[in-house]
Amino acid sequence: LTAVEQLCRALEPTSSRAELISAVLYFLFARRFQASALSAWKRVDSERLAASIVNPYSQTFAMMMAAVRMDDKDTEMAAKQQLMKMRAAMAGLLGETRAASTLNEVEVAVKVTMEDAFKQEDEAAKVREEQAEKNREDQRLKVEKQKFKAEQQAKQDEFVGKFLTNMSVTNERLCHEIILDPTYKIPGSSQEEEEGVGAEPNPAMDHAKKIQEQMKRVFWDGLVTSLTPSTHTSPEDFVVNATVQVKYGHGGAYYSGKIIEVNDEGSDDEGDEEDTVVGNRRKKSYDVVFTGDNVVQRRLPVELFRTAKDPINFKPLLKLLGEVKEKLRGIAPKKGSYLEQIDANIDLELMEQMLSKGAFDAESMSKFVNFVCGQIMYFQAPVRNKKTAEWIKVYMEEMGAAGKDGFAPLLPKFLEWVFSRVDETTKDIANSHIEMLRPKLKESGKEYERSAFGARLKEGKMKLTNTTIFVKDGLAYCLKGGLDGVDGGVLMKCAKREPMGFVMFLSASFVSLLRRPVRLDTPGYETYEGGLPETLLWDCGKMAKVRDVMDSVSLISTMVVLLRQVLARNGYIGNTGSFDEVTKELGILVSSGGVKLPDLEAYIVQKAKELCPNLPEDEQASLKSIIANSASSDNAVFKLYSKRVDKLVYDCCVHMKKEVWGKDGEQLRGKILGAGFGPFVKDIEGVMKGLIAVFHHTLVVHNEWYTKLILEAIQEHVRATAAGVK
Repeated sequence: LTAVEQLCRALEPTSSRAELISAVLYFLFARRFQASALSAWKRVDSERLAASIVNPYSQTFAMMMAAVRMDDKDTEMAAKQQLMKMRAAMAGLLGETRAASTLNEVEVAVKVTMEDAFKQEDEAAKVREEQAEKNREDQRLKVEKQKFKAEQQAKQDEFVGKFLTNMSVTNERLCHEIILDPTYKIPGSSQEEEEGVGAEPNPAMDHAKKIQEQMKRVFWDGLVTSLTPSTHTSPEDFVVNATVQVKYGHGGAYYSGKIIEVNDEGSDDEGDEEDTVVGNRRKKSYDVVFTGDNVVQRRLPVELFRTAKDPINFKPLLKLLGEVKEKLRGIAPKKGSYLEQIDANIDLELMEQMLSKGAFDAESMSKFVNFVCGQIMYFQAPVRNKKTAEWIKVYMEEMGAAGKDGFAPLLPKFLEWVFSRVDETTKDIANSHIEMLRPKLKESGKEYERSAFGARLKEGKMKLTNTTIFVKDGLAYCLKGGLDGVDGGVLMKCAKREPMGFVMFLSASFVSLLRRPVRLDTPGYETYEGGLPETLLWDCGKMAKVRDVMDSVSLISTMVVLLRQVLARNGYIGNTGSFDEVTKELGILVSSGGVKLPDLEAYIVQKAKELCPNLPEDEQASLKSIIANSASSDNAVFKLYSKRVDKLVYDCCVHMKKEVWGKDGEQLRGKILGAGFGPFVKDIEGVMKGLIAVFHHTLVVHNEWYTKLILEAIQEHVRATAAGVK
């Protein structure tokens, strides 16, 4: 403005030319200065505006990143549009290049900040989730612990409740078995019984015994190995065919085995080129077959092998010696100094000290063996002393031959013999008590059982729910008239309170019970609705054996008849002996475990071809087909024999006297022969004796409750029938 004013004054007429030139120059200079100042101001103003955009841009960009993370498409799109507008404004202020550079730097900074924030948020969320999961797990464990505690308390309460009666119930059951079987004794009371001498072949039991024997070998091998120092001084001794001591797993005991292969871990089958080196040696692993059970373990590391520097483990031996001590105390009389003698001669603490110091040698072991054997001979039945003395003599000779440090391999034989003899003595003592009780039980055992049964009913510890169903099934069987003489007339006899009527009714109930589709010795069957009657809880095993024989006799008889029919129509009549042999062999097959119907079909077809070599192939196919259908419920021959077996069971219950081991045994065999089951006399007689004993025993002991339930069932049937007529 000053320059303009000066220029105006210079243009006046009174001004000189010099003043005009000076004013013009001053104006031009002022104009340039003003233009420069305006340009500088514009640049500063643009920077200010651009700076004011950066902060909203960074916030919007952060919002967009958050929207992308949360998958919020709408917010993401709005943020992108806002960012584009801000970019355009920034480009107008700073230019495209500078604006892009500035905003890119902002984006990078925001990304770093947001990613750190996201990471912290993720870590915080992970911590929260882990804590929540821990809280849930703690809560679950707390609930489970409370539930387990409640279940344990319930079980304990139930156990305590049952325990109060279990002692009397156990005695009652033992009384029941002694009354039913005049020759009853504790099973496995002799070595012959334990080993199954004279028992019928049973493939399933034989297999179980083989497994048991193998487990014993492994156990005793572990004991002997734990007491035997290794002969190998370093891993270099572990070569193929070397006998070694090696663990089953890192925490297991040592067992003997043989190395069958040495593996170089640096060149395995997968072509791994990296070798594992220990010092200057390649690390090796070993394939071993264990001596006790022939199990092969592969690629076992050297750390599992015992060397001479590894100590001997005496703990398994001490534990077994402790068991020997407790078993001897168990059979020793509680009066006198017997227990003190055992404690003094089997001092486990002293033995542990001697073993740890290497002072328990062959002489110490010999003294221990002599003491234990002497105690067994003193406590066992005198009749067994001779055999025991013979065994001890042989064993002591073996110990002498083994030498000073060779008694370890002989320990399993000694310990197994001791445990067997102690168990044998325990059972002998129990059986001697049974023999003393037998005359008393024969005189008053039934009354004792009746009184105990009635007491449980009165106290509400038991109800006759299943016995009621058992009686109703017998009523239905009588009404159906399934057997000759078993019909409504039986009910009339019961209604008139004729004793024979109740015997006939209960016999029919027994037949119905035996024909149930569920095995009577199924575990827990007494808890089923309509399961085993409460009056026969202890007889399910005997009843199941009867059913097995009933089914076996019916099936074999049916198959033999069908075989004879096919052979007869092809011209072969044969003789009784030929078919008796077939019957016997079929009996062996049927009683063997694992034999299925196709096996029986193949056997019978093979027998048919042997008896009738010219039997046509179509007849063979026909025979196989009818044999496959032999056990069908609609097979007429099978139904005939099943009914005949049922009649035999019924007649034996009704007409046999309660004592069948003496002279009445002939009467029982006569009924079996009369029913046409001559080839099966031995099998049927064995189970039928038990069934007859059970029948007459339950009839005498539970007569009061059977009479009441039978009369109630008949009255209910009469009322239902009358209501139906109306």
